[in-house]
Amino acid sequence: MIKKEPVSLAYVKIPTPAVIFTAVLMVILAFYSGIAWTKLKGNTTVAGPTDSKNVFAPAKVAKSELQFFVMSFCPYGNQIEDILRPVYDLFKDKANITPHYIFDKIDNLNTYCKSRSGDIAQCDLYVQNKYFATVSDCKKAISANLDKCNSGKEYIKSPSGTMYASLHGRQEATQDVREICAWNLNSDKKLWWNFIDNVNKNCTAQNADSCWEQEA
Repeated sequence: MIKKEPVSLAYVKIPTPAVIFTAVLMVILAFYSGIAWTKLKGNTTVAGPTDSKNVFAPAKVAKSELQFFVMSFCPYGNQIEDILRPVYDLFKDKANITPHYIFDKIDNLNTYCKSRSGDIAQCDLYVQNKYFATVSDCKKAISANLDKCNSGKEYIKSPSGTMYASLHGRQEATQDVREICAWNLNSDKKLWWNFIDNVNKNCTAQNADSCWEQEA
């Protein structure tokens, strides 16, 4: 026969005032929680069935329009032209597919050149970041860039004297103007598409001035 040993139960004695305080606090919290729930429930309305269909009503136009932005020798611009050519061939005059050319307007040549050529005062940092082998090389390169930029030969100038630059140099800027003229002067846009297709394949930003005419 196994003799059962009496089990000693350990407990924590909580003072009576603490028990009373806790009980009162719980009652108060329950009371105000009930009030809040009642108000929330009373303010909640059940939405009726709604029409989940999205209504899209585009304005009707005589022709759809697509505008694209390029530079004549930007590789990404040439890619979008290659993509859009078959689209034009499919729609022709049933859609307005219009090119726009990107130029950098130069309001102040000195400020523009300083922002584009680098800062000689930062040559130590450029060398640390491996942009140049020596500080001397850095200063020579930046000085040459500034001289070239300030000469104005890299830009086209409007009749008012405002200068414009294209990202890939002066010949690209000039070719941009040629392509704008070709677009504006030809009612048959197929001629423009043929022109830029030939230029894209056979000319570059380095030889466009001598190359473009035989591709026109």
